[in-house]
Amino acid sequence: MLDDHEFLKQDGRVKVITHVREEGELKLAKGNVSKTEAKALTTLTVLCDMLQFLGADLPGAMRVPSLRPSDEILDESYKTLVTRFDDLLKHCGDIRTRLEGAASAREVRAPKQAEGDGHPFMRPVVQKAVAKVASEIMLQGVVKWPEIMERLSQLDWRLSSPPWEAVYNVEAGKMVGAKENNQLLAELLHVHLAPASKQAIARACKNFKALKGKKYPITEEELAKRLPAAEVPPPPSIVVPEAADDAESSFSTDEGATPAQTAVPAAEEGTRVDVLEAKIQGGTETDETGQAE
Repeated sequence: MLDDHEFLKQDGRVKVITHVREEGELKLAKGNVSKTEAKALTTLTVLCDMLQFLGADLPGAMRVPSLRPSDEILDESYKTLVTRFDDLLKHCGDIRTRLEGAASAREVRAPKQAEGDGHPFMRPVVQKAVAKVASEIMLQGVVKWPEIMERLSQLDWRLSSPPWEAVYNVEAGKMVGAKENNQLLAELLHVHLAPASKQAIARACKNFKALKGKKYPITEEELAKRLPAAEVPPPPSIVVPEAADDAESSFSTDEGATPAQTAVPAAEEGTRVDVLEAKIQGGTETDETGQAE
């Protein structure tokens, strides 16, 4: 994917290696992207997490470690993932166009003196939350993927706006990477895109006030306009393996990416998305489980 995707193959768009140590050992980029980074949209680790979310409904052979997917299934699964990822690039504030038209990714991620106007999808914590929630809604079967994308495109894609404010401190002008903030973002995305009930909306707004100390800017009545005509099942939870170094070390300079509280089992526990990582990484070394070291 890094070799043949027209956008991702651009120099530096996906951060793979952070540095080379004195002994020649390569350090794989984890879940952080510095806000001053000039080229990168995301990291290889975060991209793999996103693709596991987006592939939660892939054929069973992709999720059972004892089965080897056929070449046809592997190719079709790869095409599905690329299509869904491209949908996010378009409908999440048209981030691809914004990046390609900017002199530096820094201008898009965190404009000087106006970080709150930065693009939320430049932050890995938002990338993973959007991919996770969109996939969970799709699996519910009530709202189809194209409509989910249309609803995503209608959100205000500024970091200081709801629902992104869940992981951004407007007053301090910096990301907040605590677990409860990440969970709140996912909860708010659900009620913005496909609320399950009035109770779910009320709970999300209450949790926002408890965590942020103020009323949620969008009223419950406005969010309720997207309530389904009939009761829907709760969204399934998608879980990906946690990366050891995924927590943000400095919220003032790096993306607030805490370990994912999400979905598809780890490679050794059942996922077959690791089979696709050879395509995604384009030659990056992997360990015996199929995940990048």
